[in-house]
Amino acid sequence: MLEPLKRARVTTITTAIPNVDSLRGLTAKALFIDAAFGAAIAVGLKNLGFTNVFEINNGSQSPDLHFANMRAFQWAKCKEWLLLGGLRDDDELCSQLALPGYHPNSTGKLVIESKKSLQDRGEKSPDDADAFALTFARNVAGIDRSRQKRYISRETKRIKWA
Repeated sequence: MLEPLKRARVTTITTAIPNVDSLRGLTAKALFIDAAFGAAIAVGLKNLGFTNVFEINNGSQSPDLHFANMRAFQWAKCKEWLLLGGLRDDDELCSQLALPGYHPNSTGKLVIESKKSLQDRGEKSPDDADAFALTFARNVAGIDRSRQKRYISRETKRIKWA
């Protein structure tokens, strides 16, 4: 699993560009960016030659009829993955993932508690958790390991990929 790129508050594309060097050389299949506040960053990255950048509108329609919007869909997919996967040791992320509530709307679709509602409760915005959930916006093809060589690490006694 790739370590997340911690970021400072980015307000314009000019402040984001110096951080582009940290993206070069990564083998990420896709970069999902929140369209609401990251549109300029997505355009800038595309202009710099990144072809795997996708803007996601969290308020847009969910591909699954059980969810009110993309944000609820992503959080539900995130929950499904967490039940089978795991996280690195990050207390802040874990507490943010547990922060928002949820409820069915008038049509029975799942809604995740809004950031405004969290703020009204005196809570901070779960930015890291939202970024983590954003990674579930679309299915991404895995790495084809059929052409890679496997070996057993002497230190860990586990299979590693060359």
